[in-house]
Amino acid sequence: RELRVGGREAAVRSTEPKVSAKRSDPEQSEGTRPNIFDKLFGLLLAIGFGGVVFVGHTGAAITHGIGFLTAPLAANEANDTTQKVTHPKVFADAIMPIFRDKCTSCHNAAKSKGELQLQTVEAALKGGKSGALWDAIAPEKSLILKRFHLDLSAKEHMPPKGKPQLSAWELALIEQWILRGADTNLAISDLSEGDTLFKLSAEMISSRVVVVGHNYPFEAASKAVIAGLNMPFRKVEPLAEGSAALKASFFVRGKYTSSALEELLKIKAQLVYLNLSNMPVSDDEAKRLVQFEQLETLFLNNSDMGNAGIFALGGLSKLSHLSLVGTRVDGSCVAALAAIPSLRQVFLWNTGFSEADIARLSALAPKLVVNSGYRADEKEALQLTQPIFVNKNVVFSEGDSVLLKNNMPGVEIRYTTDGSTPDSLKSPIYSAAFAIKTSTNVKAKAFRSGWMSSEIAQMSYFISGYKPDLVQLKSAPSPKYLGRGELSLTDGEKGDPTNFKIKKWLGYDSTSFDAVFYFTKSQPEISKITISYCRNIPSYIVPPRRVELLAGNDLTQLKTIKIIQYPPITKKELNDIYMDALELNFVKSRYKYYRIKVENEKKLPIFHAGKGEKGWFFVDEVFFN
Repeated sequence: RELRVGGREAAVRSTEPKVSAKRSDPEQSEGTRPNIFDKLFGLLLAIGFGGVVFVGHTGAAITHGIGFLTAPLAANEANDTTQKVTHPKVFADAIMPIFRDKCTSCHNAAKSKGELQLQTVEAALKGGKSGALWDAIAPEKSLILKRFHLDLSAKEHMPPKGKPQLSAWELALIEQWILRGADTNLAISDLSEGDTLFKLSAEMISSRVVVVGHNYPFEAASKAVIAGLNMPFRKVEPLAEGSAALKASFFVRGKYTSSALEELLKIKAQLVYLNLSNMPVSDDEAKRLVQFEQLETLFLNNSDMGNAGIFALGGLSKLSHLSLVGTRVDGSCVAALAAIPSLRQVFLWNTGFSEADIARLSALAPKLVVNSGYRADEKEALQLTQPIFVNKNVVFSEGDSVLLKNNMPGVEIRYTTDGSTPDSLKSPIYSAAFAIKTSTNVKAKAFRSGWMSSEIAQMSYFISGYKPDLVQLKSAPSPKYLGRGELSLTDGEKGDPTNFKIKKWLGYDSTSFDAVFYFTKSQPEISKITISYCRNIPSYIVPPRRVELLAGNDLTQLKTIKIIQYPPITKKELNDIYMDALELNFVKSRYKYYRIKVENEKKLPIFHAGKGEKGWFFVDEVFFN
């Protein structure tokens, strides 16, 4: 069996040659390249699987499940293996499994429809041919939400017609996460228990228990009976293709009725999986649930079930997975849970169970995996999430203000505008939006007593300034990254440092950036030129080594007025991905022509994955102030 811990998969960078045998293209996706060992492994795996099917026809049951704060686990009767995940993340552990279930049949390393892959966190962050999937600054404009909400018959609707569609719960989870800033580092434990996003995420993680591998002894129900039980608010389907075992799920709390549950007694001999999450299922209905004698997996999350109902569930002799997230149960039903001999996993997050109750249950049923939610050690310092930059546009008019926020209450945000790292003592405290008068790189960190400070969040803001009358590129960018040509440098449209496929970047590798900017109609007083460029160090896009500025009123006799040498990248910068700026300050002057030459990094350092290769330089705007 393959274990994917915490919803993440290993990814290997592909280095498909572009210029030389070693050359890597920044746009290449992460994935794996087939080789003879992969093929041999696949052959051996197929043979092994055939043997398992033959021998295991009468073997023990194998169960896969995902628990709150646990990774997917593979277990059998002889050996239960549970791998703990310390801090489950909303994106990696609740949303990525949705992508893998509903999206990766079209968006994977082998079939990248729209040049989009969704099999890993890293791949999802890259986006596809149409750009990034979500916009943390303007979430309502996020591409993925637009595609989800298109009419089912629309060509660009995701997932396409005929494919499994997102449930209302799954769509609500993704929407809430994007509307809250699309923070991929947001941990579930960072949210309050009453938070909608908290409830959606925990429900999604705890509900991902799937029972497979059984050879059930009972006969299948007729297709006519199954079809008759399906309705808009209740779904009945086989547990797996060709299986006689059935699963049933209910939707929309206001449409639930006791009779709708009672109707399922027609398939009581085949029903092994029942999801009643968010339904008003009371203790009285627990007596009806006992009639489903084959039931193995039962979800009662956020239902009206209490302790009395748990005592009644003791009659389910095959129940192995029980989820009680958000119910009224408490330590009074410890003995009742421990008395269910077949129970192997129970979910008790956000219930009345205390730590002492959990310990007592574990002592009475030592083989039972109890998922009680994250309980922080008083001595453990948790890390805060990064501040969020709210501004929708990073190209400002002089005097526009920078807006910051952090969703966690009681957090103090400190920031800097001089390139230094914010600290908790000397850096300015953010209390209200602040104006900037010049192109500025803003860095911000979140602080709170008893917590680890956040990682640095940073954003470059640019003052639009004077626009040249004409731009002439003296050197051509890479044919793959032509952007909008000269217009890319003055159109005020910023690129995305995580997505090189959108046509806003000019990318240079084998040649250096060289451009002339004309101010022939009028010569404004200019003392600062800001070059907006991309840092995506993992993708070989790095700062330049040298910038030269020439200026004058005679195009044939321009003089050098500024040269800046930049140091090579350091190990600390290996994971940098953000928009940055090169600033050229000089004596205020009035010139007709400005020529900018930028020399790329000729050789990436030994500690970089592309050691020895040239670095890329990506530029999208040049501002004159």
